[in-house]
Amino acid sequence: GCEKTAARLFPATVACRIVIGGDDVWDLSLPDNLGSGKSPVLVIQPDDFLPGDQKILAALPENRRVKETELALVASAARVEPGFGVRALPRVKAGLAVVHLLNWKYEAARDAVAPIQDMPIQLDLPALGVSTTAQARYYRPEAAPVTLKIEAGKVRIPELGLWGVLEIH
Repeated sequence: GCEKTAARLFPATVACRIVIGGDDVWDLSLPDNLGSGKSPVLVIQPDDFLPGDQKILAALPENRRVKETELALVASAARVEPGFGVRALPRVKAGLAVVHLLNWKYEAARDAVAPIQDMPIQLDLPALGVSTTAQARYYRPEAAPVTLKIEAGKVRIPELGLWGVLEIH
């Protein structure tokens, strides 16, 4: 259920919100105003929810409900191969996209992350709203910004410590 779904969403660097309902052991109900927002709601194993929660989920508008089977269609506009241990979080506004990069390869013995060299990122430029872009600026702490070439929707990050920011416009 949830673990398998999260395992598919994390490598795709898809930010998600988890909604938990109650059961016979845990006395917790979904909020009545769950349907008032604009974000899609992914419901995993709807039959496992309490009857009251099932009514709240059933009242969600159809265009807000995402079925678990539709997850195969989910792809982030900025993708890093799972083996790098990096989370890419794209943010967009008209004519500008920013991708925050977070290195999750923490080494407890050093109390630091392992730096990553020459990491490719696949960008869906139209989805980011910058489809004619051929270059990006890369920022990281304690280093001067560098201009990077985007070729066939792919950019290579020369080095990533704990975090970096890719600006595309």
